[in-house]
Amino acid sequence: MPCSIEVKNLSKSFNKICAVDNVSFCAYPSQIIALLGPNGAGKSTLLKMITGVTFPTEGTVTVNGKVAALLELTAGFSAQMT
Repeated sequence: MPCSIEVKNLSKSFNKICAVDNVSFCAYPSQIIALLGPNGAGKSTLLKMITGVTFPTEGTVTVNGKVAALLELTAGFSAQMT
């Protein structure tokens, strides 16, 4: 089965500060993946690279199909719901 998303040796640095360091994984169709980590761990940066919002300093991202991500903290939430 081919990968839907393939991330190889992905790294991203901002002014010599490493946000993502050498991440690799393969996500298959209908598979669910969770990104867990403390603030500043690079979760949002990784998602932005997968969706093409920003580009890696090193490594490659290959996406077969469509990818969408809710990147903002308030995205998908309604203020009228509890």
